[in-house]
Amino acid sequence: MDGERWKTLIPKIARALEGRSSYEFKTRENICYMNFEGLYPVKLPDGRELGQMYTKAFLEDVYFDDSELHTKWRRRIKWMDDWIDPRSPFIDAVDVESDLITIRNDEVDLSFLCGVHYNLCFSPGSIKNKDFFKGFSVLALEDREDRMKVARFMPALVKDVNVFLKLINEVFSKHGYLGELLITDLDHPHYRIIFDSSGMSDEEVIDNVLKRAEAVIEFKKRFREWLAREERREYWEGTAIPESKRSIEMHKWRYMVKWPIELKDPEMMRRYERQIKYDLSDDSAVYNLDGYRLRLAKKTERGLKFVKLEKKELKHVGKVDEEEIDEEGLRKRDDIVVAINKRHRRLEEVSLEKIEFLKEDFPELFK
Repeated sequence: MDGERWKTLIPKIARALEGRSSYEFKTRENICYMNFEGLYPVKLPDGRELGQMYTKAFLEDVYFDDSELHTKWRRRIKWMDDWIDPRSPFIDAVDVESDLITIRNDEVDLSFLCGVHYNLCFSPGSIKNKDFFKGFSVLALEDREDRMKVARFMPALVKDVNVFLKLINEVFSKHGYLGELLITDLDHPHYRIIFDSSGMSDEEVIDNVLKRAEAVIEFKKRFREWLAREERREYWEGTAIPESKRSIEMHKWRYMVKWPIELKDPEMMRRYERQIKYDLSDDSAVYNLDGYRLRLAKKTERGLKFVKLEKKELKHVGKVDEEEIDEEGLRKRDDIVVAINKRHRRLEEVSLEKIEFLKEDFPELFK
């Protein structure tokens, strides 16, 4: 595709999407995207507001007060009104890069629910290069065996992810080959459909975008039907940690990551470990999928020694014996590594009796 072709193609795609959906699509360089401003929540004549969970604003700002730490509820989650989407689903955005056309979509922020129900969520980190882009939640949840581990700590999230993966595979298989399906996040599901437009006219590109839009519409409709089911409320509220142990203060939420992990690309592996070291050096509580606490440790001739963190001039420094290590050293030095602290109390598991709704997904968990 001519390097400047997107200048005329993107507006054409935007107009076609508007004609198909009745939504407004804005354009910016090589991308067109739905204008979500003012779409949610939808206020009904009787005063009810529907679809708050589909707003593109940060949900912390919607539901919590406007203090820096968000320590009080601004409004409570309204089950099921906040999950009922009265608007017709459609694709979120399309961008053009060389001959590749990418249809981008994202769903609701399930990590927000994990924070307020379990005080636990996945590290918001991601690793990417030209051929690889995955958020930490995908690396922790894409494999069934790993989801089964996470189910003991965030069972309602795992149920939602299982439904998401099942539906997206069913729908996209039904519609035939649509190109590459790339899922980049699972706790706040982001996914892309990428196809090659080499040799296509503008009209053919638009036809192919609209064809894929039909698959996205069907998937979103079915997934949102699931999100609005009353049983989901029972799953989330029935497995939440006790109210007395919960905190809506985001800085007190704990992180979960997959560790240890094996990534084929050494550079990606270094980036992944560095992100975890970044979280740990900031004194965040980080756990692996088995519920064990992670800590920074220094390699020594006698083995690993855990790093003790101290606050110094608004930053954290690490101490091992008499050595003081600044934040940059904690994050970048090769002799500082991520270690599992099995002496620390594990995360408390949700009892099997409370997660029987996962019996069909993971029957071996209940044997």
